[in-house]
This record gives sequence, structure tokens and C-alpha cells, in this order.
Amino acid sequence: MIKIKDELVNFPFIDLDALSKNKKFPENVKSAVALYNKALDRIKFNSTDIAMIELKKAIKIFPDFYDAILLLSLCHYAVDEKQKSISLLNTIKNEEERKKSFSYINYVVGKNISGAKPIRYAENGEERHNPYKRPHSGSNNRGGERQPARNPGGMRNPDQQRRNVSGSVQMKVLFKNLVNNPFVARLMILSAIFLIVVGLLYGIFTLYNMNSKNPNITQITDLQMQLNEAAANAKNANDKYQELKDKNSQLISGYLVDWLTELNLDNNKNYKQIVEIIYLIDTSAITDSETKDKINMINQENVKIYENKVIPDAELNILEGQADSTKLNQGISQLENVIKYCPQYENISKVMLELGKAYIKNNNKDKAVSMLNDLIKYHPDALEVTEAKTELDKLTGGN
Repeated sequence: MIKIKDELVNFPFIDLDALSKNKKFPENVKSAVALYNKALDRIKFNSTDIAMIELKKAIKIFPDFYDAILLLSLCHYAVDEKQKSISLLNTIKNEEERKKSFSYINYVVGKNISGAKPIRYAENGEERHNPYKRPHSGSNNRGGERQPARNPGGMRNPDQQRRNVSGSVQMKVLFKNLVNNPFVARLMILSAIFLIVVGLLYGIFTLYNMNSKNPNITQITDLQMQLNEAAANAKNANDKYQELKDKNSQLISGYLVDWLTELNLDNNKNYKQIVEIIYLIDTSAITDSETKDKINMINQENVKIYENKVIPDAELNILEGQADSTKLNQGISQLENVIKYCPQYENISKVMLELGKAYIKNNNKDKAVSMLNDLIKYHPDALEVTEAKTELDKLTGGN
């Protein structure tokens, strides 16, 4: 199986600033190279699917971008889309580039057999390495004749070599006759059986000794195996968690921040949507401090708008709810959202008291008792605690 990350050594970042000293590049080339470099980063963080999207965009705006075509083809092959990989390589117009790319793909696919590490470019950085180039044959450059083979071991005397070969043959014949002797064969079989029996008896004796010295050895062994299995499962779970955390951070940094910034241009209209989206984001997974600070700033701005608009509207709906149950339910829902999305609101104890009283008006005793108890428990120094206790006494009869 192809591991894309292992192949990135053959796909270096392209620095157009360094190259543009002697040459100016068109805008489409600059955009394509930026997408290509971004795709390399995606692959490093195991986001091959996102990298493939960016490579496709790069090829679309710069069709002769052979490095991007080759890398995308390799990605297709890695996710078992072999036909797409081949079809993509066939779009390379330059015949020499196309042949080199096919050679590289074929070499990467088969490299696990030998453990070789393919290099796409020669050391001078100009010519691609051809992994299928045949080595020089044994012939010289003059007449095509092969060089005479050296005598193994430095034996240059033919007679001495023949004597050694003859002696080797005699030893092989002697050993063959010895093995074919029925008495010797039986002796060898009996010796092997004897050794196996002795080994089994020794193993049984050792196990018996261990169990007699420690009657809990079996239980300890089972527990050790369970511990090892649990540790392996925990490691796998942690690896998956870290992978998801990295992807979540990339998603937030690469896409959500731009979307939130665009929504925030008209935050008087979009404040509810912005607050609810940021509530769902796990900011602890964000590794980029600049991104985290930007999200917190947007959140603070819109939470303030949310508090200033939703709370008065909710209080009005609850007031009008004495004659209209729909208005009462709407006001209750609005206050519940304030507690959910704005837990740091400076007058949150007042919101909790109003919500508890609204539950009482709506004949929802259980929720009212729970809300008022939370107010007393989590905000014991708030001014609203006295009224909350009075309301609780009415609901529970002083119990």
C-alpha cells in the first residue's frame, strides 16, 4: 500500500520568489503553485482528500503543471483509484514527461518488494531519476566482449581449483551415503523423538513448578494480557482522537474562520447564527493562536449583540404570555438559549430567576425547581437568591 507521506521527499515545496528573480510568472501559475504547496501541507497532516481537491484546482488553472498531475495521480493510486491515476497521467502532453511519470508510479507501486526509496530527481535537481534504467552490462566499450570472471577466493591455479572441487564432491557423496544408511536414519529419528519428549517434560515440569509456587499465576497472566490489550486499544483511540483533532483544526483554520469573518460583516443580522456556530466549535483543538484569537474576538462581539437583543425580547414575550401560551413558550426558549450560548453573561443569575418563574407560569414544576436550585447552588451570593428561595418554598411547601 502506498503511503503518500513517505513520498513527499520527492515533492519539495516550490518557491516562486526565489525563481522569479530572473523570470516573471503569470498569475495562473502563481495560484496553481500556491495550491500545490498547500496540498503538500494537507498530506503531511493526513488530509489527502482535501489535498486532492486543491491539486485538481491547481491543474485546472495550469494544465501543464506536471508535478501536480503526478502527485494527484499518486493520491488516486493510494486510495485504490488506479484507473483515474492512469487516465490522469495520460493527460500529460509532453511524451518524455509522461514516460518518466509512468516509470515513477510503477516504481513506487513495486518498491515495497525491495524496500528501495525512489528519488524523482537526480542530485543536480534538473533531471528526473529513472528507476527502471538498466544497469551497465558486463561488456566493455570496445568490442562488446565480456570481462573475464575472476577466480573466486583468488585461486588462479586451475589444478588447485579442480582438486578443491573434487574434494567437495567427495564430501557430498559421503554425506549422502551416510544419510541413506537405514541404521543412521533410524538413529536420527529416535534422537529427534527423544529430544522432543524431553523438551515437553521439561516444559510441563516448569509450568507445574511456577503454579505450585504461585497459585495465582494464571490469574496474573490473564490480567496482564487484558492490561496489554486495554493499553493497545487506548493507544489506537488516542491516535484516532489526535488525527480528528488535527483535521478539526485544519477545517476551522482553512474554512470556518473565513466564513465567520464574512458573516460578521453584517453581525446585526447574523449574530444568532454566528453565536450558535462558534458554540459548536471545539476551540481547544485549534493549534494556531492567531485563529483562536480571531474566533474569540468574533464571538465576544456577537454574544454582546445576542444578549442586548434576545433578553429584552424574551422578557416581553413572557409578559405577553399571560394571555398567549405561544408567546410564553417562545420567551422560555429564548432565555434557555441565553443560558446555553452566553454562560458568562454578567446578569446570568437574573436570567435564571426569570426562567424559573416562567416555568412556574407554564406549569412546569420540575424544571422550575431544577432551575431555581441551580441558581442557589452556582450563584449563592447573587441578589436573586432570596427570591429564588421564596419561590422554591411555594413550590415544595418548605420541604
